[in-house]
Amino acid sequence: MTTSATTPPAAPAAPAGRAGSPTRPPQSRGRRPLTDEERKQRFEARLAATRNEHSTRLALAIAKRLTDDGAVLCPKCGKGAPRGKFKIHADGGWKHFSSTGCSGDAVAVLQAAGISTGDAVRVLNGLPTRTPIEVPEDAAALAQAFVGVKSVVDTNVFNAVLHYGRNTGGVELAKEFYGTWHISPEAVQESGAVVIADPKQFEQGLIAKFGVERLIACGLFTTNSKGEPFCLVSKRFPVVEPHRHPVTGDVLYMQFRASHEQYERYLAHKRGEREYKGSEKIISLRGAPTEAQIGTGLHVLGARNPDGTYVVPDEAEVTIVEGFKDTLAGRTAGLHTYGLPGTGVRPPAEVCKLLSRFTTVKVAMDGDEAGNNARDELVEYLREHQVRAEPMAMPKDLDLTDVLVGWHASGHWTGTPCGCPTCTKFRTDHPDRFRNS
Repeated sequence: MTTSATTPPAAPAAPAGRAGSPTRPPQSRGRRPLTDEERKQRFEARLAATRNEHSTRLALAIAKRLTDDGAVLCPKCGKGAPRGKFKIHADGGWKHFSSTGCSGDAVAVLQAAGISTGDAVRVLNGLPTRTPIEVPEDAAALAQAFVGVKSVVDTNVFNAVLHYGRNTGGVELAKEFYGTWHISPEAVQESGAVVIADPKQFEQGLIAKFGVERLIACGLFTTNSKGEPFCLVSKRFPVVEPHRHPVTGDVLYMQFRASHEQYERYLAHKRGEREYKGSEKIISLRGAPTEAQIGTGLHVLGARNPDGTYVVPDEAEVTIVEGFKDTLAGRTAGLHTYGLPGTGVRPPAEVCKLLSRFTTVKVAMDGDEAGNNARDELVEYLREHQVRAEPMAMPKDLDLTDVLVGWHASGHWTGTPCGCPTCTKFRTDHPDRFRNS
């Protein structure tokens, strides 16, 4: 049942099935008209308020993209996204894991339904809209109930992945893989990263030990369009990057990095030379709960000596970076690093408490627009949680791994410019940085 309304249920606390259609509030005769700059700032603030999981779920409900059985009809391609094929991130971004590679945010969901950008922002903020929007009476309830397919944190399975990798030469393969970017073997060893050399054997071994249902439940396995189970670790994504508990070292979450060959496919897609068809560089556990995505490097920051004191002292400087590879690059450069799995992820309260003991915490996200915006927002968030955070600007369009490669390419690290393929490509891609060298 639906009702034609100019005001939807307010997000996020609106009661389900709220009836009525309040008219637009009259302008006060004594109110000063907003300047163009003030209107822009107000719109940007309202747009920012839509970038969360709830807003995206609400948008899916308003656009009638949710089905009774918990599946999602993709807002862009219109295809059904069954269990594990549609993921909503903490920052409201969503992705349909299909051959078309559809993705977007809450506003994009409503735009695809023919709603203007302005009205999409208004409806998600619970404000009157310029054009009447047909809103399901139970939209708020649907949004609250639908949380996507959430997997369980199964440390026994996750720890077994690293155990298998260690016992089959996966650590040495990981050192070789990350060594492409001059990341040190010690940093790789410390992180727990492994490469699965024989994904087929690995998959069969896991099924024999844990069973398919358990592997799907924890998000390590999913199903294809025919309903057949398969493991996310494959020849295209053989590199396992674990998020480990700061005290026990147990694996709570994992991401899987593309092989060098798969990464070239990703770059070709970005250049417009290749259709999507699986052109990704990193995939994650399907449906992993947000609280499990704690980030990387915490098991080092939380390690204690036999007498109970922390191995990393309180006066040490911690650098927060974006991604697992940058965590390793920072460790290679002698930094104490903590890596977040994405710009939209915020450290949970327990992690903030751990970070709050350090005298200085620098936030150094990637040097692009998204990274700069995320850096400033993260600094504010951390300060609200009593973390002594400071922004740290990165070189334009570079991340910490790029900086490490640049040091080798220029000879800053060893005294002699490196001639490896990675450094050679870096000099080609960034000629301005070597003009006077």
